[in-house]
Amino acid sequence: MGSGGVRTSSCWVAWSSFGEGSWAGTAPANDGREAGWIIVGDLLDYPGISPGEWTVATCEEGVRVLQEDTSDLVAGIARQLLTAELNLTTGTGTCAVKRELIVAARAVLADQQYDGSPVDADAPDDGIAESMARGGGPPGPVYRKAALP
Repeated sequence: MGSGGVRTSSCWVAWSSFGEGSWAGTAPANDGREAGWIIVGDLLDYPGISPGEWTVATCEEGVRVLQEDTSDLVAGIARQLLTAELNLTTGTGTCAVKRELIVAARAVLADQQYDGSPVDADAPDDGIAESMARGGGPPGPVYRKAALP
């Protein structure tokens, strides 16, 4: 997998020490990060990634966000934003459109007061999709109950 290829959220989970069926053991067997075999922990354990007003600082937390239920719009945005941030950290190319999407995703998460906590996928989205479809910004804060670990 070496050298900076773009990965999906599922691929990042597979390349972690917490993912089911993890390929994390493959990285050290191929000279690890120095040779381009990067796992999630290489990027998150220190110093972490801050895709907004929250920091993902451990592999376990990153995998949880990458596996969030995308039926929750805010969690889905967080999942895709973290995926994009991980890809950018590995040196994949960027362009103006990607940068604009990242800025927009960060703004939505900040507006929704997303802090990286697990979300209740059954909580109402309070019109996020409708508001964004009309071209408007997201509505005011959506408060969700944190799921118990």
